[in-house]
Amino acid sequence: MPTLGRPVVSNLVLGVILITRIARSVLFVAALFAAAWPGAVAADGPGVVVGVVTTGTSGSTVPPELPVTLTKYVAGIAVETFNTAADDNGEFGFEGLETDSQIVYQVRVEHQGAPFTSDAFAFSGTDVVQVDITVYDVVSDDPGVEIARHVVVYTPQSDTAVRALEIVTLTNPSDRAFVAKPDSANPLSFPLPQGAFNFVVMLGFDSDQVEFGTDSVSIRRPIYPGSNQISFAYSFPWRLEGIDIPRQTPLRTAELVIMAPAEELFLSADGVQRGDDATIEGRQLWVWRNVEPLAAGQNLTLAIRPPGPSLASRVAAVTSTQWGVASIAVALGSLFVYLAVRLGRSRPVRKLTSTEDRARALLELLADSEQNGMTDEQRTACKDELVRILDSDDTLARKLLSPTRGQD
Repeated sequence: MPTLGRPVVSNLVLGVILITRIARSVLFVAALFAAAWPGAVAADGPGVVVGVVTTGTSGSTVPPELPVTLTKYVAGIAVETFNTAADDNGEFGFEGLETDSQIVYQVRVEHQGAPFTSDAFAFSGTDVVQVDITVYDVVSDDPGVEIARHVVVYTPQSDTAVRALEIVTLTNPSDRAFVAKPDSANPLSFPLPQGAFNFVVMLGFDSDQVEFGTDSVSIRRPIYPGSNQISFAYSFPWRLEGIDIPRQTPLRTAELVIMAPAEELFLSADGVQRGDDATIEGRQLWVWRNVEPLAAGQNLTLAIRPPGPSLASRVAAVTSTQWGVASIAVALGSLFVYLAVRLGRSRPVRKLTSTEDRARALLELLADSEQNGMTDEQRTACKDELVRILDSDDTLARKLLSPTRGQD
């Protein structure tokens, strides 16, 4: 089963947090004394979110008192939620919110058991944000969903591992959201090579919607009307003599595009053929495409082979980060999308429920902030949120901080 690594938290980071926590505690006590004097005012945030829930299904109406949830994210981690309900006109609002540009929010509504979410947003130069959400009636019978475009990018990480990125664009021609029955086959089931590891959610779904099989990954999420895009990445072991990767198309696929760096990986399969090459940042990518649309359930076996004996030396000169950026730029057409997702500034994908989980995740981000590409402002926002959590729970603070004392 694919796994994710867990960074080690250093004493230095914990020491800074502990010192900051003590300082914050002193300020908190001072604030309590100040609040006892006449004229003290509560320090609520100035941010306001207003919106309207509408339906996109013909002949349907939005039910009254529909619950609406606003989630606050710091560095891509859900740290706080706010709840309200839409009125008879579908209108809702939240107030008293922090407007720091490093804090990201997202509105979520559940309708007929399916989640409907807004794009992630932050307060930028304004204290009021308008966020409208469209919900759809839900059906369990496939309304004709297909894959409009499926991009797979293989790039060597070393002479023993390959990194894969998959970007899937789905289309739903109806005005209803498709949710497969729990006991039925999941249409969003994708094969994984044997021994796959380091699975990463990139875009379009949450980690709690992922189910791993012995040789596949299934994504349990609604397929909304119109265009839907999901993407994920993973690594898998390989040998210099090459490997075969069995694949099966989960849905009818209009276009399958497979890319690999030129002169480093060579691919062959029935139903796909070499097309025009692509050049990104001075590097050449070989491109394979399907000749005809692929039927649902059609089997393919991708044979990945090195073109020559000097693969290892060429791999050493190509970092996975360089190829990750180039691959996503090709597949999504925008490097900004990649950076936004990696830094938690686009649709958040990591949700942690308990206070301890949130605190540990923030500690991990701080300990590995350089590798994550966090800016100084993001590190500050992350640290402030962690301090806020530890200030409110002394037991948790001792649990997280005490075991590391005296260690290197």
